[in-house]
Amino acid sequence: MQALIDNYTTQCLESPDISTVPETYKFKHLSGIFTNSVVVSQQNILSLNQRVFQLLDEFELLDENWDQDDALKPSVKAIVNARTITRILSKHGQPVYHTAPGPNGEIMLDIRNRVKNKSFELIFYNDRTVAVTFPEEGQPKQMSFSTDILPDLLKWLNSK
Repeated sequence: MQALIDNYTTQCLESPDISTVPETYKFKHLSGIFTNSVVVSQQNILSLNQRVFQLLDEFELLDENWDQDDALKPSVKAIVNARTITRILSKHGQPVYHTAPGPNGEIMLDIRNRVKNKSFELIFYNDRTVAVTFPEEGQPKQMSFSTDILPDLLKWLNSK
């Protein structure tokens, strides 16, 4: 069976290495937009998205052809970037609904607001990152992702 076609291509040729974002990255101007509007304690940071961190660790162990359909091994850079963003989200009380590897070495993070029935996905490739928003009504919207737009994505997701 042929691998899925990459539906999330963009004009962006390259994205910066998200893993270089400092651990102290804060969204000071966005108080109240996260699902939980308070910053979680240090001991709860990893437990909030513990399952996502466990899955990311397991993705590092996958080999080429892990799906028996010639899927590429997940990119180390994609895993590192997904882990970095998950850590940032955890520090601010934003749960990650799910993560999954893709056939082209990418890693997907699914961030949802189930009350408002909308979500966005971040797809981390080795050479770029893409965001796709899924509104309650209407068509999904795709864009190149950088940490600069993360606050806007979260505001869109969690605003009243």
